[in-house]
Amino acid sequence: MILLVCMLILPSAAHVPEINAGNVVEVPDPLKSYAWYGILEGETAADYYLLEMEAGQELRLSISSPDEGVLPYLAVSGPGIEAGDQVPEYIRVPEGSQVTVLAPVVGLDPAYEPFTPMSTYPVSTYSAVIPRAGSYYAVVYGDQGRYILATGYLEEFSALEWILVPVQVVSIRMWQGQSPALVMAPVILTVLAGLTWLYLKERERAPGRIRYPVWTGSLAGFLYIGTGILMLLQTALALSVSGPDGAATVTVILAVLPVVLGAGAVRVAAGMGENITLRARIWMLVIGGLGLVTWAGLLAGPLLAIGAGIFPQRKKV
Repeated sequence: MILLVCMLILPSAAHVPEINAGNVVEVPDPLKSYAWYGILEGETAADYYLLEMEAGQELRLSISSPDEGVLPYLAVSGPGIEAGDQVPEYIRVPEGSQVTVLAPVVGLDPAYEPFTPMSTYPVSTYSAVIPRAGSYYAVVYGDQGRYILATGYLEEFSALEWILVPVQVVSIRMWQGQSPALVMAPVILTVLAGLTWLYLKERERAPGRIRYPVWTGSLAGFLYIGTGILMLLQTALALSVSGPDGAATVTVILAVLPVVLGAGAVRVAAGMGENITLRARIWMLVIGGLGLVTWAGLLAGPLLAIGAGIFPQRKKV
């Protein structure tokens, strides 16, 4: 099941998410698929993206926005650009380089993106084979508001990038303008309800004792379930803008998997007796590892599940 989901995700729009934290961004790999989340503030605002290209490589760029009516321009400059378009005076063009400008396309319908999930309005796209090696710049300017610049086309993730996706997605929600309360409420409410249930259960079954694997394993499960519910709510919000989309099937699978794993973690942890068996510990380690793969539990959940499989059982003094 996990392998099937990974096969579905990777070709679907799996950009490595990055928040633009500065005016000039050096893109690590111009061929690797990145999604850069930026905000233009001010009439002369412009964000620059530097891409070091080799001759014969394809430079592929696209701009979209989560907000209807935000329509920035995209200027591409470099030693192999032959067009001679004009740009505003505040846009810097490297000496000896020409520039081509892509005007925004108005009136396109929003598209559903299953990876985040989010609905965005397409603005413009650019693709060209680079005839000369050198430094190329993609410049986003001309309209204030939030935008997403996608660079590259190779859908690749390092192990660390894959594991950190849930943390990046939380940052993207804040960039999108959602309040922290809206983003984290499903997770917090699920954890509070789950811990209340666990406290009442443990008070009857093991009064005066704190069984660390039971609590850490159950907390991991509640975090898993909460993130699954969060993704389902975000999917509903995105589809309310774009309308029904078959790609949402991928997102739903991604949301259901953490819920299933979380329920399994709670069942294994809550079922631990006086002596925690090796089998239960192994199950928690497996659930923790799968949580990292499926982005469950906001990274803390998998670490807690792994801890539940390792921590010794202690008595309260």
